[in-house]
Amino acid sequence: MRPYYQTNAYMFFKYHTGNVEVQKDNDIMTIYFPIQPVTRFLTDTTKIKFMRIVNRESNQHKIIDLVSKTPEFIDEMEHLEERSHDFI
Repeated sequence: MRPYYQTNAYMFFKYHTGNVEVQKDNDIMTIYFPIQPVTRFLTDTTKIKFMRIVNRESNQHKIIDLVSKTPEFIDEMEHLEERSHDFI
């Protein structure tokens, strides 16, 4: 019998689930969330560009930058996802 971490179900959830750690009071909580398939279409160029320009003065600044760029990210991901179905 295979260990649980080698099962197809475990690998599926590992690939399709993200997490973030949030500090509340003096406790750190891990929040898990599903990763939507369309997010796989964000290009490496866009990711690198965002990592270069994000304001890192504080956690609040990082979140504000992420939220402000979200519409652009969504547009790119949806466009590339639609194009992935095109065949010539």
